[in-house]
Amino acid sequence: MPVSPVRRDRSGGGLWAGRACVRPRGWGFSGNPAGTHATWFCDSTWESTPLTLLRVERDTPRQGPAHHHSQDEIIYLLDGGISLGSLDAEPGAILCIPADVRYRITAGPVGYRFLNYRSGPAAQVYERDSAPQLENVAARDGYLIDDRIL
Repeated sequence: MPVSPVRRDRSGGGLWAGRACVRPRGWGFSGNPAGTHATWFCDSTWESTPLTLLRVERDTPRQGPAHHHSQDEIIYLLDGGISLGSLDAEPGAILCIPADVRYRITAGPVGYRFLNYRSGPAAQVYERDSAPQLENVAARDGYLIDDRIL
């Protein structure tokens, strides 16, 4: 399967927005050194498909950083377990988190795998007064795989 890094534009190093949406053989991938990885099926950069749908996974326990998103989100837990504050979720749980509500995901003993949906482009904020970070494959220094570049 061909893999290409997300391109940077030629105007001074800004990120190329990319265009990823569900196609027969393609998707986007991003990850971080802490071991959390995302497979992006739609990343809200395609005009006709402004939604975001990704699978997020890790295979070890870890408490993630507190953060919030600029869009409402729905999390559907596929495998493993997660905790959000005093709420412990098991596979099959559906969590609805309103925009701008800070939370922290703690992975259970075997990690987790969940689908994450947002109805439009989103930004994520980690530190309370820090600048929002755009959430898509390109902004996460991810890779577009095969024919999902449109």
